[in-house]
Amino acid sequence: MTKNMKKNFIIAAAIVLILIIGSVSAYFTSSDKASNIWTVGEIDIDLQEPGWDEDNPPEKVKPNQVFEKDPQIKNIGENEAYVFLKVRVPMANVATANVTTGERLGSANQELFTYSVNPGWVQVGSSAVENIGGTDYMTYVYAYGLAQECVALAPGSTTAPSLFSQVKLINMIEGQGMENATLEMPIEAYGIQTTDLTDNDVKSPEAVWQILNNQTVSNGGAVSPYDDGIAN
Repeated sequence: MTKNMKKNFIIAAAIVLILIIGSVSAYFTSSDKASNIWTVGEIDIDLQEPGWDEDNPPEKVKPNQVFEKDPQIKNIGENEAYVFLKVRVPMANVATANVTTGERLGSANQELFTYSVNPGWVQVGSSAVENIGGTDYMTYVYAYGLAQECVALAPGSTTAPSLFSQVKLINMIEGQGMENATLEMPIEAYGIQTTDLTDNDVKSPEAVWQILNNQTVSNGGAVSPYDDGIAN
């Protein structure tokens, strides 16, 4: 599958009506055929990061360094979509220094990157610490919209603003085995149709995400996410 996530649906229905009118002396027949075809477009989204150069990611990132990273979603399909971003933040058991005084703080298994979510996005939930490939991650899911209702992303439109604009590496103290480590912060984008999700036509971020998540699991992961990452 390409980087794009596609769900195509074509629904066709035909109605055939034949009328026969008879009399004693003759038979007159008439037929009429009506074909009704509905073509339901596609949910097709693209995860973009205009400020992030994936071919030249930051190297030798320093503790407390801030760099630009601006994940956003563009609707390149034909239908409106509710969209979500899932962010996995890597963790490590490290000690940090107070950014003001330089005082050494205690060691803890903590997230290595911080960011500020821009207005227009709402956190749907977070997961417990999960170990993937030997690295612990915290996972956060964000919906494009308000706390009460997702905002429909029109065809050709891009989420504005991006989920966040910058990412900051925490103020780690050296000598903890993190030198020359490769850190990844995967981001995944999801989209789903905006109407007829259930009989109740739900709109709240939590309810919509639950439907999308259930569909993904029940389809054996058929809704493919898109990955992006941070590496130093």
